[in-house]
Amino acid sequence: MLRKLLQHLPGRVFLLTNTLTWLGLNSIAAWLSYSRQIEAGHETTYLDTWLIYIPWWGHYIWFAPFVSACIAMFPEQKRSVWLHVRDNLALFMVLMPTIWSASLLSATLMQFGNLHWENVEKLLPTLITGPFHFDMIIYAAIVSIAYTRKSEAKVANEQKRNRELAHQLLQTELDALKAQLNPHFLFNTLNSIASPIRLQDKDQALIALSELSQMLRKVLEHQNNEMTTLAQEMEFINSYLTIQQMRFVNKLEVDIDVESECLQYDVPFMLLQPIVENAVQHGSRLESDDNLIQLKIYSEGDELVVKMRNRFIADKQHKGFGIGIENSHKRLTRIYGDEYQLQLKECKDGYFETLVRLPTGE
Repeated sequence: MLRKLLQHLPGRVFLLTNTLTWLGLNSIAAWLSYSRQIEAGHETTYLDTWLIYIPWWGHYIWFAPFVSACIAMFPEQKRSVWLHVRDNLALFMVLMPTIWSASLLSATLMQFGNLHWENVEKLLPTLITGPFHFDMIIYAAIVSIAYTRKSEAKVANEQKRNRELAHQLLQTELDALKAQLNPHFLFNTLNSIASPIRLQDKDQALIALSELSQMLRKVLEHQNNEMTTLAQEMEFINSYLTIQQMRFVNKLEVDIDVESECLQYDVPFMLLQPIVENAVQHGSRLESDDNLIQLKIYSEGDELVVKMRNRFIADKQHKGFGIGIENSHKRLTRIYGDEYQLQLKECKDGYFETLVRLPTGE
């Protein structure tokens, strides 16, 4: 019970603010009393007056956090108003006599240096004739603050829980998209490796398998990580393009330009692979061997810009959004919300352009 009560005590900021508040009120009350005594011609000091008042105000320093902890322990489930009234009356009947007794005894000890009954009796009229209604107002204020803190804590916990649930849901959706994307990438890459194997080119096949193993290793390394650095992403893309260039031999020309300052930026893992794959697949359908793929990555303000250009068959519809590109769109939406840009457009020079803009967080 005591351990549970201690767990519900307010934090350091509340305790410090509470202490300073009651010491301040004690100082104000002591100053008013001291001023009246001086005006009446009584000889006294402000410190003596302050010490006389501290037993009546000082106990609220521990009393307020104790009341707050007790109220925080009340059951959270919905209950009738009468049950709340009953609990608060019970708390009042126990705690107020406690603080009155503590104030009386500490005042006696402060003024007389002992707790003899005759000295207690001398101060008892001060308590009995004192402003009980003022203590009840103070108690009501403390209870109100305690319920406000409890309500705010409940709202904060619900918001935290909602954020955690939203994050879990987001992660589940991202994992589902990655699970859908990885087999798609694997099947297409294996199909590319089949080309040198069919041609019985063992050296090329070994190189392709080596590049694929590096790619699969990176997939496994990022199984639980949604983000990676652009430098690692480019290693993945270079392995992928090495395999594709083996497949299409002289039909695929690659031009990559990446600003070195951008390599440190974080990007979603396998963001570029479906974009590059989309360009390779559409370019490979050209009858001409002039199939240039241009990948340019640079920073522009607080954005990372990825620009992919590839040739395409002009007399056929370039849909662009295969499963890889479509999943990239969904992943970017779930990671960046509406703070990213993914555009696909046909250019007048016979190229198709894929443009991605991501916030860098700088």
